[in-house]
Amino acid sequence: MHSIIRWSAALAALPAMAAFSGAGVAKAQEAAGDWHGTLSAGASQFRLGVTLKPKPGGGYEGVLLSPDQTPAPIPLNGVKAEGGVLSFSIDAAHASYSGRWDEGRKAWVGEWSQGAALPLVLTAGKPDPLPVVAGLDGDWAATVPIPTGAKIRLILHVRSGPGGTAVTLDSPDQLAYGIPIPSLTKQGQKVGFSITAPASRER
Repeated sequence: MHSIIRWSAALAALPAMAAFSGAGVAKAQEAAGDWHGTLSAGASQFRLGVTLKPKPGGGYEGVLLSPDQTPAPIPLNGVKAEGGVLSFSIDAAHASYSGRWDEGRKAWVGEWSQGAALPLVLTAGKPDPLPVVAGLDGDWAATVPIPTGAKIRLILHVRSGPGGTAVTLDSPDQLAYGIPIPSLTKQGQKVGFSITAPASRER
């Protein structure tokens, strides 16, 4: 799953890229390592991690982690760190990032673009791991009644990995996909989760 904010359809019409400004110029070697930040999309927040390493013969390669959506690393395309500007793309998701090094903040300050341009600051370190919820990995489907008398389908996707258990929700009848689930609990045979946007709780 490579769409980081695909559930937010309202973002699709916004500008794709914007200009960046900032203070300070970073040396090339400052790009290598682990970086993390938080992407805010409406009422939801997505933690992102970026790991960069030098490529043989020059340049950089790396992966993106989106622990709130998937434990699997996503390969980066076209990683560049030149003139104090870090940029990369994820071609499969039509997403990109460009940020300028801010020496005062010790961070890359820029924007993530995936149909919309959203602020994203990357500071040193990895995202905090999610808790592991054992025994639930897989895809779970349910039908839920709503006040109008109709029923909607929900599909819960649970994946565990080194970064913890990532959970997302699809609501096909509402054309909503990849909604991050920040809290999943399991107590015996009872499972609970919360949804940040749209706000609700299912059990």
